[in-house]
Amino acid sequence: MDLIQEATKGFLSFSSDAIIILAIIAIGSAYAYFMGKGRGISLLLSFFPTALIFLYFPFLKTSEVILQIVVFLVILFAINTVMNRFISSNFPYSKIRTIFEAIVIGILLGGFLLLTSYHLINIDSLYNFSSWTDALFAKNTLFYWLIAPFIGMFLLKKY
Repeated sequence: MDLIQEATKGFLSFSSDAIIILAIIAIGSAYAYFMGKGRGISLLLSFFPTALIFLYFPFLKTSEVILQIVVFLVILFAINTVMNRFISSNFPYSKIRTIFEAIVIGILLGGFLLLTSYHLINIDSLYNFSSWTDALFAKNTLFYWLIAPFIGMFLLKKY
């Protein structure tokens, strides 16, 4: 009986993680689709300097998680506003291709948002993800998540 309860608990935990991840991807895809490819890419690229500035931001290590999230979003918004002025890209005329590219940008945005919440913000105090999700965003996968946006942009531009 304990095995069934443990399996049910693990499945429900994973399914709630999947719902959260899919919601984040849907929001990122909708942002890229409605605001444009250039703004989606500039938001994606804004995470890199934001993470670096946030990492060395003074007096933030001991503060509450909500304050950390607000500071991160303020820095992200400021950098994204600047980067929007320099990055310009349009979706292709094909509607299917546009939707595909918006979904890819949404996946990259969602993955990078979760990556920064795992490694920069102590998100565990707000929501504790399952061990499968923890393994997906662990330290040993950090390199792959950091280069994924560049590979994705390269492939979107090439094909």
